[in-house]
Amino acid sequence: MNDLIKEYLTSRPQAVIEESPYIVQGTNSAVYKGLWMHKPAMFKFSIRNSAQREADALNDYFNIGCVPELYDVYKDLVLVTEFIDGESLLPENINHDNSEKLCSKFILFINYSLRDVGSNFNYISSFRRSLEELLESNPNHFQENHFKQSIELIFKNWEFISQQSGALYYDDIGGSNVIYTGDKIQFIDFESVWPGNSTLQIGTIIANYTQHNLNPVNKMLITLCRSACSFVPTNFEAWLSAAYLKWWVRICYFHRWNYWETRKNLRYESEEELKRIEHFGRKIKSIKSFADNFTLDIDHS
Repeated sequence: MNDLIKEYLTSRPQAVIEESPYIVQGTNSAVYKGLWMHKPAMFKFSIRNSAQREADALNDYFNIGCVPELYDVYKDLVLVTEFIDGESLLPENINHDNSEKLCSKFILFINYSLRDVGSNFNYISSFRRSLEELLESNPNHFQENHFKQSIELIFKNWEFISQQSGALYYDDIGGSNVIYTGDKIQFIDFESVWPGNSTLQIGTIIANYTQHNLNPVNKMLITLCRSACSFVPTNFEAWLSAAYLKWWVRICYFHRWNYWETRKNLRYESEEELKRIEHFGRKIKSIKSFADNFTLDIDHS
C-alpha cells in the first residue's frame, strides 16, 4: 500500500488497515492514475424505490451542481462508476462552447470532496501536491499566473469553509451527517448515539443535500469555482479535474474499499449487499491493467 495511504490510515487511530485482495503491492500508482483520468467517472448514489426519481436527480446533478438527496447510508448508498458523457472531459473534445458544462462537472468533484472527506487540511495539502506534480510534469501547459490565481481562489474558499465549520470532522461512517442551518454547519457524531461502531470510523462525512435546494456552502463554491475558471485557458477544467481525480483515488479510494471489506464480514450484511460489494471489487480489478499503462498528456498548443 502506498506510504501516503498508510500514513493517512495510521493517523486515524480507529481506522481499519487492511490490504484489499484486488490491490496488490506495486500497483498504487496505477490506481490513482486509473480509468477516472481517461474517462472521468461521475459517482452516483442510488435513490430508493424510483428509477425515474433517480433519473430526475441525476439531471439536477448536472444542471445545478449539487448532489441528489441521500438516504440511509447503511442500506441505500451504492457507489458505482458511471461514465456519464465521460468523453466530453477528454482534452481533444474541449472547446469554448462546452467549457461551462465541464466546469460544472469539476464543481461537482469539489462538492463530492467536501462531503466525503470533510474540510481536513491534510487532504487539501495532498490535493495541492497532486496539482503540483502534474504542473511540474507539464510546465508549459498553463500560464503560471492563471494557474496560481485559480487554485488560490479555490483553496481560500475551502479553508474558509473549514474555519466556519471548525473542521472537526466527525467520521462515524455508519451515520455521521452534516446539517446546514442558515450559514452555520453543524456536525453530528452518531458514535455518541450508537456507541460501539468505532471499527467503522474510516473517515467519511455524508452531507444532507437535497435535489432542489442548494445550501450556502455549495452556492459559494459554485460562484468561486466559476470565477476561477473563467479566465484560464480552455483546457484548464479538464486538467484540473484529472489532477483532482488523481488525488481523490489516491486518498479516498482506499478507505472506501476498506469500508466495503469490513462490511463483508459483518453479520447483518444482506446477500444483496454482499453481491454489490463483490461487483464493486470486480469493477476495480478490471481497470487495473489499463491504469498500469495510462499517462495523461494534454496538448495546450
